[in-house]
Amino acid sequence: MAQASLEYIELTEEPNSGREKLITMTPAGKQHCEDMIASACEVIRNITDNFNDDENRMGVYMFMRMDEEFSKVRT
Repeated sequence: MAQASLEYIELTEEPNSGREKLITMTPAGKQHCEDMIASACEVIRNITDNFNDDENRMGVYMFMRMDEEFSKVRT
């Protein structure tokens, strides 16, 4: 059974090309992203509130290293 569209993105024709499409986020899509980020930040904040300073430093280091490794994959 098909699910109703969430209408988070819009697909339009590229004005200079009949084959290419432009994908843009709708206001609802932008709000959904903001809500998801806020929710994730709250979860992380709730968890790390129970960490000591060393554990928080280790967590920051781990995320920095993950970002470095993800950057290698993206390029």
